[in-house]
Amino acid sequence: MRIARLLLALPTLVPTGCGAEPAAGLVVANPTDERPGYHDFGRVAWGAVLRHTFLLRNTDREPVEIVNAQGPCKCTRVTGIEYESASGEVVRGDPRARDGMIVVPPGRVVELTLEVDTRKLGRANVDTLEIVRLLTTSPNTPFPTFELHVLAERLFQVSPGTIALDDIPVSAGAAGFVDIVTGRAGSAARIDAIVEPGATVTSRIEELFLGGERVWRVHVEVPGGLERGPFHDRVVVEGSKDETREEIEIAVFARVVDDVVVQPERLVVGVLRAGQPGRVEAELKALVPGMRVGIEQATVAGALGEHAHVEYEAVGPDGVGRSDRWRLVVHLDAGLPPGRIDGELLLSLDDSQYPEVRAQVLGNVR
Repeated sequence: MRIARLLLALPTLVPTGCGAEPAAGLVVANPTDERPGYHDFGRVAWGAVLRHTFLLRNTDREPVEIVNAQGPCKCTRVTGIEYESASGEVVRGDPRARDGMIVVPPGRVVELTLEVDTRKLGRANVDTLEIVRLLTTSPNTPFPTFELHVLAERLFQVSPGTIALDDIPVSAGAAGFVDIVTGRAGSAARIDAIVEPGATVTSRIEELFLGGERVWRVHVEVPGGLERGPFHDRVVVEGSKDETREEIEIAVFARVVDDVVVQPERLVVGVLRAGQPGRVEAELKALVPGMRVGIEQATVAGALGEHAHVEYEAVGPDGVGRSDRWRLVVHLDAGLPPGRIDGELLLSLDDSQYPEVRAQVLGNVR
């Protein structure tokens, strides 16, 4: 608050009568650029958390309420808002409020602190302009706007940012990779090692040259035999350039499922009018590499079965008609009574481990 106290010692711009300076709302009292609401952090290392405080003097005749602040993303936010009263008391507002952050009396200087977390920026090694806009009750400055420029530099870039393996078979697991390149073409930075190989996955680095650039490919394997359901792990690699070191976290996401599945797992017909037929399509997939199955029979169980029939066709079958993919179409006739559709598709397979696969058939008739 020391800068704010010095500013309060200066003559205010609040109109007091003829010849007084006109009211101008909330005025930036400590500009760092020709544009008062602009501040340049310049080039910084990725991961830095940056803060800048704008000092805003209320030059209006009346108190001004700062109602809320709107930023572009979670990377930029208001972390502090306060002023010193005439009696010397520090009055703090609520930076997260949506319907009233603080009320600033005439002539007071409010400190508005903005924070940029470069770890949450969308991209590295590019110029970024973060914009924060206030909503106030001042007729002169209803929407004060602040611009924060930063170029967050990373030694490396990862493509894609995560390894998302989607559905993986319980017996076989799955594998994926990401490519790491230097943040700028021709950089002398290099990946040195895997510092955290993962709690469950196994990982390794392969060094390649693609398009004249050095590329580090990080391979990750998720083992078979894991518990069915969502899976998450991470691998951390470390790189360096001169004395600068940087860690790169690679998240691994998957869902462990049976080796043979119907996708989607819920076949939603939607809403049908009474007397209207319906249909829904799906696929049967054998997820283990090299695995093929045959469909011996396909039916819809329960009362819904009276109004349903199932078509199925192998995609690229082998010599005996087995395939790793089958197209499925469930047809519902026009005789469905009004009400909820809740049935079950039953697929009988020629596989001893998975002799039957099931999926829900859902919808509504109105």
